[in-house]
Amino acid sequence: MLKATVTEIHLCCRCPRLLAYHRSGEKNTWNVGYRGTGHFKGAFFHDKIAKPFHTMLSSKNDSPLKTDMEKLLSTNPSNMETAVFTLLKQHILDPVLSRYARKLTSNQILSIANGVVIWSRYLSNFLKQHARPVHSHQNTRRLDTTETFCDPEKLMSCKFYLSNGKSLRVTGAFDAVWIDQATGDATVIEFKGFKPAHEEEDFIQVALYGWMIKEATGITPRCVVLYLEEEHPEAVYPARVVENAQDNLISLLEVVWDVIQQSPKKGNSSIPFALDRNLCDVCPFASRCDTDWGKRRRITEQQQENKQSPVEKDITESKTDTENEQIREGEQAMDRLLRTLNMVKLPVISSGFISGPRLIRLKVKPDIKRGTTFRKISSRVDDLQIAMELKSPPFIRAQAGYLSIDIPRKFIQPLTLTELWEKGQNTNKNRSVAAFPMGMAIDGSVEWADLTNPTMTSILVAGTAGSGKSIFLRTALIGMAMNAGPNLINFTLIDPKRVTFNDLSDLPHLRCPVITDIKPALEVLEELMDETENRYKILSDAGVIDIAEYNNKNNPIAHHVIIIDEYADLMIEKDLKSSAENLIQRLCQKGRAAGFHIILSTQRPDSKVVTPLIKANLQLKVALKVTTTCNSQIILDEPGAEKLIGNGDMLVGGAIPIMRLQGSLPTKTEINMVKSNPIYSINDFTGKVFI
Repeated sequence: MLKATVTEIHLCCRCPRLLAYHRSGEKNTWNVGYRGTGHFKGAFFHDKIAKPFHTMLSSKNDSPLKTDMEKLLSTNPSNMETAVFTLLKQHILDPVLSRYARKLTSNQILSIANGVVIWSRYLSNFLKQHARPVHSHQNTRRLDTTETFCDPEKLMSCKFYLSNGKSLRVTGAFDAVWIDQATGDATVIEFKGFKPAHEEEDFIQVALYGWMIKEATGITPRCVVLYLEEEHPEAVYPARVVENAQDNLISLLEVVWDVIQQSPKKGNSSIPFALDRNLCDVCPFASRCDTDWGKRRRITEQQQENKQSPVEKDITESKTDTENEQIREGEQAMDRLLRTLNMVKLPVISSGFISGPRLIRLKVKPDIKRGTTFRKISSRVDDLQIAMELKSPPFIRAQAGYLSIDIPRKFIQPLTLTELWEKGQNTNKNRSVAAFPMGMAIDGSVEWADLTNPTMTSILVAGTAGSGKSIFLRTALIGMAMNAGPNLINFTLIDPKRVTFNDLSDLPHLRCPVITDIKPALEVLEELMDETENRYKILSDAGVIDIAEYNNKNNPIAHHVIIIDEYADLMIEKDLKSSAENLIQRLCQKGRAAGFHIILSTQRPDSKVVTPLIKANLQLKVALKVTTTCNSQIILDEPGAEKLIGNGDMLVGGAIPIMRLQGSLPTKTEINMVKSNPIYSINDFTGKVFI
């Protein structure tokens, strides 16, 4: 059976390779990555101050410290904190310093004294809460120190059974354990200097002590780490948190077991590495780490030149602060993701990352040989949200050859419609007049919606309030108006909310003023349906099958796009609901060949509004942020939109594979240009001719 100490497991949590070096006989592994002033002597504090204190109070034999502690509690001092510190100073600190002061520097003495102050503050709070009243006098207090303070540095041993069928015996000695006499609850105390870069290292250590105590007594203690060099020293972990950590502890113990097995095979093994790059920068073993335990270099997608897109190559080669910040942010996110998945025993292989306008896409390949699957990772979405400090769960999706995990960027780049035009100029050169750029994918590519495409003839746009529906409609409107003049495309705008198109009422592409009332809207839809029938007669007489073929041979007929913001308002009145649904259904079914298209928006994506009949006739589905999985199912036939971050973040699907895009924002410059010069070249916006 393999054996490990709690401190070795603590070291493995920092870096498995440091544990491997320690097990192979290397020195100074414990200090790698240590954060602190260097003045606080942890071993000295444990051995000369904390241990004697707890030994005397837990002993059945009387001592001056024990006697004075009982007197202090029986007098019930008004300033307990000062009284406790005075007691510690008299019986512990002063004798120790008188004996060892010559061996310590002045800074070390000050650091130790400050640690005693912090410790006495926490101890006095504990005594005030958990001292037992003496029955003979109502106002006095008494504490049975032998039952409250346990024998310190007591060696414990526990055998843990791992999921691989093996076992690991763990031994360790806690710094202190205090017992609440009234409730019987236990508190594990661990003394530290500064907080580490990742506090979970210390949590793992005290949680292991807590688990071992539970195995021995049946009681799960709460755990406290006292950082004696910190302004806010207490890190408190309730018993419930310690209990919930047990699954993750088993995963870590399995990593420890693997490291112990492989550590004798230096030069012929593959051991996980520290995910904190700063630790590698200060590690004295970094120069030979790759040779001893396998390569640890992480390659981002931007660094793979043979697979780079132009946008990714720009990110790698550019030396600007913004682009360097993108790379740093992506690396930090990948480090945290890999660390979290390793902690829960879900090893993955990094395939790089991509930085988009608002998101970072982390790309990993599950290590299937070690039991990691997509389903196991996706079931840990809540754990990832907590560990990566995200406001909402990350969006996880299986892709071709990898698994993508999308998280929001800290530094957001605004995306304008002009910028979208510039970056998308080469992606759809053969687009029709009824096309507009929907948004930018995370990899920097621009996706277009072309309403003449049979898979995109009509569009359903749905999302909660503030998700970006109205902005998407304005992007579609201005984008198509930028793409062609009023002789080639015109619009009918239905806006029951009366706010979305207020500043566009004088757009030259409009067939009629913006419609805000329900009955006039239905009348216009009937007129458009009649015009659709008339156009079919024109196409039939010309011997062509659709408007595209007709326009190639004759004077062009303009495409017509109907944009409805808040379709639910058309369904409010029961006597008009069936009429509205019937008209939209017929326009969707017969409109494409005649050049009629519908973009329909709603913030109520439920089955009563988005009926199966309407949904079946809207080919392209755009889901912005929604509140529930059910809403996402109604729009896209699958979950996911409930995890979007809002403000133009969208999933686009329907008759095309689902993709995630970031929408753009039309500015006043683009709107004014379209109004004042409706027939123009696109280079008025971008300096480059598109059509």
